[in-house]
Amino acid sequence: MDCVNVIRLMDRWLDGELGPEQARAVALHMEGCPSCSAQAAQALDLNRILDALPAPKAPGGLKRRILTAIRNEQDRFSLADWWRSLGAAARGAALAMALAGILLGGLMGRQTGTVSGTEQAQGPYANYILADNGDWL
Repeated sequence: MDCVNVIRLMDRWLDGELGPEQARAVALHMEGCPSCSAQAAQALDLNRILDALPAPKAPGGLKRRILTAIRNEQDRFSLADWWRSLGAAARGAALAMALAGILLGGLMGRQTGTVSGTEQAQGPYANYILADNGDWL
């Protein structure tokens, strides 16, 4: 491995993010290259200094601004946006299911038959009686 590749991989090597093979190649190069070893030592010193600093605090109101931006983005996504995001096949399937639901609801909701004089009608349609042929009286 040459100096250009070692410098390119140095931060990842120092952070332990290289695979074992690349890490060995970088370490082997460092043993024989005083320039790369010096750069690695400087980078380690800088990391130690930065690690000793207190973590920066987020500016006041940042959380509120982020949450507001997220809510605004969610509010902008409407039913029309959802419909446009569907492909042609999904739109067709959604329309077919809606139509099937309407038709089945209409068929299942329709009651036919006769009411004999001894049966008492109940509910919101108690004043209506089905004739023998299924017509409303």
